[in-house]
Amino acid sequence: MARIDDAADALQALAKHRDIIIDAYLNQGGALHDTEENRSAIKSLMKHQLTWQIDMDEPVRLSQSLTSLLAVVTRSQLRFSANSAVADLWKEIEGTIDGYREAKNRGALEDSNHYLENAFFFGHQLIESLRSSLSIYARHINTEFTHIHNLDLRAIENRKMIERASEFNTILETFDYQDLHNKAGDDSDLRRLLLKFIPSALEDCRKQLGYSIERLINMLHTINRQQEKARLVDCLIEKFDRDESYHPSVDDLNDLPSVLNRAVRLCNPIYPDLANPEHEDILASIVESLPTLTVTEKEKFVPQPVKNGLNEKAVEIPVNPMIIVVQEILELLSGTDEPISAKKVYHISKLDNHCELEIWYMALFNEINGLPLKQRASLDIHFVESPDDTFSGNFWVSDIVLRKVGRNE
Repeated sequence: MARIDDAADALQALAKHRDIIIDAYLNQGGALHDTEENRSAIKSLMKHQLTWQIDMDEPVRLSQSLTSLLAVVTRSQLRFSANSAVADLWKEIEGTIDGYREAKNRGALEDSNHYLENAFFFGHQLIESLRSSLSIYARHINTEFTHIHNLDLRAIENRKMIERASEFNTILETFDYQDLHNKAGDDSDLRRLLLKFIPSALEDCRKQLGYSIERLINMLHTINRQQEKARLVDCLIEKFDRDESYHPSVDDLNDLPSVLNRAVRLCNPIYPDLANPEHEDILASIVESLPTLTVTEKEKFVPQPVKNGLNEKAVEIPVNPMIIVVQEILELLSGTDEPISAKKVYHISKLDNHCELEIWYMALFNEINGLPLKQRASLDIHFVESPDDTFSGNFWVSDIVLRKVGRNE
């Protein structure tokens, strides 16, 4: 009876101090400050272990059990990542299914019903956890991150949400429908849970998550454009501060400085979900729109008389000018210790009439790699490069400098 009275008193305390609790949860970061109007609530909630305090100088804070309850009923941003929850609940489901099968094999009807009830309980918890984890994305989509005023911080938060949504999408992909089918077997109750309820919830989550990721990416594009405009305004203000006589004109827009175009480009790989009927229809329409390949007619073979090749005139194949320049560079390197710039050679030799600079670099590098190992080891190749701003790990080569190994610095 005492336990019932304690529960009733705790619920009564929550109802009595509900306004203070809600304000502390939503506006004070879960803290109850020691004020005249909060003292009665602090005393009552502390009695029922619904608050805690790490030090006398620190404010009283709402307990984890109370904040978890408020997170559920308010669908707040605190319920954002279901990674560990999904994994733990799935382990519980697997354990109860194993127990259910073992009890059923032993003929323990009461125990098997108990395990089955637990399996459905944890299954419903899993479905609720999956659906709840989507609430954070809906909140940010509705508010468009307007609670963050700084555009740079807003873009950072947007990217974090995209990464978090991608991680959650990876969790959904770990569910193997074949594994669910194997676990369900021929049992009608397990088939209802594993082949109906859970797959239906997973498919709904996939659709909502795909929509959320698309909206978040579009919002990030918008923020990037806003950043560009903000930088343009800041640049103009700075220009006015330095030069009061400056008057912007349309002609200035034809030569924008590079600092105004620093928006990070987005690389969003998209993969079709072969298990999704909607994606299957889209892929079918793409295939139907592809041009048909015409069947080529087979050429009739006409035998030609055999000719004596010795009587034919010799045909001289011109040497590629790039090969000639490469040979000249190698000869020059054998007699000098000075480094040779491939870019300077390209312009001096007027190779721009024959090929692009990138082709010249590739031809030079391939010819050097084709040299005998001893001759190749006598050359030192230095790439003048700079990292790519968008693709991490890639570099842009602006020049190749060659010299003999062992040159005195």
